[in-house]
Amino acid sequence: MDIKDKVMKLEWELGEQFRQDAFFVAFEKSIAVTYFILKIKESGCDLGSTKSVLDLCELLPDEEIRFFVYDKLKGIEQSLFEKVDQYASEVLKGFILGNMAKPFYENMPEECSTPIGICKLATKILDIQPGEKVLDNCLGSGTFLSMAYDRQPNADFFGIEINSSVAIIAKIRLSLLSENIYVKIGNALDTNFDESEFDKVFSDHPFGQKIRWTIDEYTLNKFAIDFPELSKGTSADWIYNYQLCSTLKKDGMGVTTMTLGGLWNTIDAPIRKQFLKQRIIKAIIKLPAKLYNTTAIPCALVVFGGQNDKIRFIDASNEYEEGRRHNSLTDNNVERICRALYEDSDISRTVTIEEIAENDFCFDPTRYLEMMVEVEDGVEFKTIIRNITRGASYSASELDELSSAIPTDFQYMMLGNVKNGLVDAELPYLKEIPAKFEKYCIHSGNILISKNGYPFKVAVAEPDPNKMVLANGNLYVIELDTDKVNPYYVKAYLDSEQGIAQLKRITVGATIPNIGVAQLNTILIPLIPMEEQRTTAARCQALLDEIRLYRHKIEKAENELKTVFSTKAEGND
Repeated sequence: MDIKDKVMKLEWELGEQFRQDAFFVAFEKSIAVTYFILKIKESGCDLGSTKSVLDLCELLPDEEIRFFVYDKLKGIEQSLFEKVDQYASEVLKGFILGNMAKPFYENMPEECSTPIGICKLATKILDIQPGEKVLDNCLGSGTFLSMAYDRQPNADFFGIEINSSVAIIAKIRLSLLSENIYVKIGNALDTNFDESEFDKVFSDHPFGQKIRWTIDEYTLNKFAIDFPELSKGTSADWIYNYQLCSTLKKDGMGVTTMTLGGLWNTIDAPIRKQFLKQRIIKAIIKLPAKLYNTTAIPCALVVFGGQNDKIRFIDASNEYEEGRRHNSLTDNNVERICRALYEDSDISRTVTIEEIAENDFCFDPTRYLEMMVEVEDGVEFKTIIRNITRGASYSASELDELSSAIPTDFQYMMLGNVKNGLVDAELPYLKEIPAKFEKYCIHSGNILISKNGYPFKVAVAEPDPNKMVLANGNLYVIELDTDKVNPYYVKAYLDSEQGIAQLKRITVGATIPNIGVAQLNTILIPLIPMEEQRTTAARCQALLDEIRLYRHKIEKAENELKTVFSTKAEGND
């Protein structure tokens, strides 16, 4: 039986012993027992001596580990110690460090685990050199530091973890690798080591947090000195990023993970503006979805360091090996992403800070890597728009209160009422449209564009002139300057391959793609002579009429299909 098999046998025996405990409690006890026996073996002490477990725990050199181990060993029978003692030291180390069949990080709480592929990518990007000081600012299970040590053992490593149990287990594990790995229990947003600056820093902080959940008023005020437009609703991602940058040496480099929302959402725009002004961002890498056990959404790596007039944007969202439940980054994926970090390619592009500023400080790589559309005689959409608004945002209870089961002069339209470029002929009725919602009503000739989701929906409104129709918040209602442009011409263009490419270029969002008003204003519309527009518009209307006719035929056939059986039965009578 080789060491791998013996490690798996030990894992099974410990699992049986602690099967009544919660998963992580059993894991803590298993690590404590295994480490305890390993240290007794290394000290040359006899497990069968008259010394108590407390006395034997005194052999453990680290106070925090000693307290943790003794606490977890309470109530464990001597027979288990004797059973574990039968295994060689190499097997005990193999269990603690993690075996080939079940990597160590998979035994940790999922929120404390950084995927191996991300750790490989980060260590390769950071390129740690001998003698450098390396910090993992959200240590978790310690997978990054263990990989970094394996890549460059002649550096000094430091780690911070706020979860005390996870920190101690990481400390136990990393202590078996090197004496030059220092682990502390603490908050990643505080100064935790005497070393105030590091050559290389990695951070995989918790996702989805807001500042108001993460820091107190005092700390918020401290950050606000450098970021005066900071709000309590700002993504905590940027506070962790700020802390990472503050720990870097002047010529240091940092890599952090973050959610995609923080790269493009409106509330974080001021803080992104400040980071751009400081010119400390080297690259932003959009990663694939489903890399983490805890979430299916894609995330990004941000690379910090130096003074940069340009940022390298990399869209690596398709660089992965698909798994049954989760995706992973292979060595080939890591190599391809790292090559893209230093040269423009089909997945990477270098963008000036001026261009980023013109794009409202959007840091989403997709914005800069979508094909740039050449539009002959193109003008910005905003120059041919008289007014643009979102439909009304109303709650389900408000809609229930307003809905009418009988026809009235008031109707409402949702995104689902736009099909094949046409608005449904029959729309739900309302008892009334409150005065506060009247500005969200549609008028003849308005362009309707879906705010969320892909493929995009575009239609020209032609409501009954005797009725008021209220649009809901998932639609943009656009009043065009009809002296300059024909609504059906605009619809035809936005439905074209070129128009779709423009809409895709301004689309942002991790889970649900969406379009912002500011971005919609910037797309280019080819402004050709009005007579040519009318020709295109007439062709568009003719095709819509054809679609309307076929829809009517389909509806009629579907209704007749429901009566086929009953008609046959009546005929038999």
